[in-house]
Amino acid sequence: MAGENNRKSFPKRGLKKMDAVITGIILGGIVASIYGIKKNEEHRSQESSEHPENDKHSLGAILRMLAFGIPAAKPPKPATLYEKFLSFFRWNR
Repeated sequence: MAGENNRKSFPKRGLKKMDAVITGIILGGIVASIYGIKKNEEHRSQESSEHPENDKHSLGAILRMLAFGIPAAKPPKPATLYEKFLSFFRWNR
């Protein structure tokens, strides 16, 4: 009789451990996503405060574009590999 009671408790302990592990994974994921969202918002606010002229979606830029037809300033594109290659040989002539 004592061994029979012990055999029934093994699956219960296993289920309790699995339940604890799964709950920990779910709650850890929730906390990590909240932390990640907070860090992302801080990074974006810091980035926009450092470069306000690049904010092409600001209210002022939209109003200027609608009222005066002035497009928002586009940042310059980086040079392509082909352009770098050509400029290298043009300077060495």
